[in-house]
Order: sequence, then C-alpha cells, then structure tokens
Amino acid sequence: MKIGGKYNWIGQSERLIFLGRYYSVNRYWNQFAKVESPSEVWCEVLDIDLHMIEETIEPHENAIQNGLDRTTSGAIGQP
Repeated sequence: MKIGGKYNWIGQSERLIFLGRYYSVNRYWNQFAKVESPSEVWCEVLDIDLHMIEETIEPHENAIQNGLDRTTSGAIGQP
C-alpha cells in the first residue's frame, strides 16, 4: 500500500486514503481516512484483514487500463 493512495473495502463505495502503518500491542495496524476528511482516521485495519481492501481505480484509469481512450471511445468507425 502506498501512503496517500486511494483504497476501498471490496464491494463498497466508501473511498479511503491510506495514512500509514504502525505497530501496537504485538500487531501492525493500517490507518485509513475518508477522502472527504483526509486528516481524520476513519478506520484501522489489521494486516491480516488487508485482503478485504482493494486499490480504488478511477473510471478514467480503468479505461486506460483496458486500452480505451475517453476521447475516442464510442466514436464512429472505432471498434
């Protein structure tokens, strides 16, 4: 995970920012804030639960990853 990166719980619309990781009481915790309140910790997740969090892909990033350009997608004569 990248500090400042955008993430979300799998299948959920709540968008989060990764604030960092710290060690406490014999385990590592990962802190996240809501995009709307980037300086407030919204949740803390144990390392073992990170598999339930995925990187948020913005719609334009998804189009680029699929080889589509927003300016040409849907244009006449384009496959």
